Amino acid sequence: MKKIRLGIIGCGNMAGQHLASFEALKDKMTVSAVCDTIEERAVRAQEILGAKHVFTDYHQMLDAVDAVLIALPHRLHYEVGKFFIENGKHVLMEKPLCINERQCLDITALAEKHGVKLMTAYPVRFFPEILKLKQFIDEGLVGDVFQIAIYTDLYNSAID
Repeated sequence: MKKIRLGIIGCGNMAGQHLASFEALKDKMTVSAVCDTIEERAVRAQEILGAKHVFTDYHQMLDAVDAVLIALPHRLHYEVGKFFIENGKHVLMEKPLCINERQCLDITALAEKHGVKLMTAYPVRFFPEILKLKQFIDEGLVGDVFQIAIYTDLYNSAID
């Protein structure tokens, strides 16, 4: 099976949160390209990840990737995601998917139209304890569920 060539767009702190996943998936994918408007950050990510290509403009990445992880400021998610989807690339978008409902509906429809995968990077739904809870709900073991709230807290070095 051919490895998926993943491009990372935005090489700041959030992209670094995915390092363990990249290692766990190394038999299925390779980070082929990194992109950041701050070239030094992109070069540092290239050194860490072993990416073949470094870019400061995401428009130039198309030939180097099959899929992208977009880890940019929220206001850029729609524009950048739309560009890659329209060019037939799969998109893993850091949360939130977009900044309003119209953008979310539009980008979802666009992914369906172009036959590519679009996913928000929110892994909590795949945690074993959450899957078990869903099983209990599906089996009717917890009564009638009308709402579930999940609180997640992540360490942020910016507020130290």
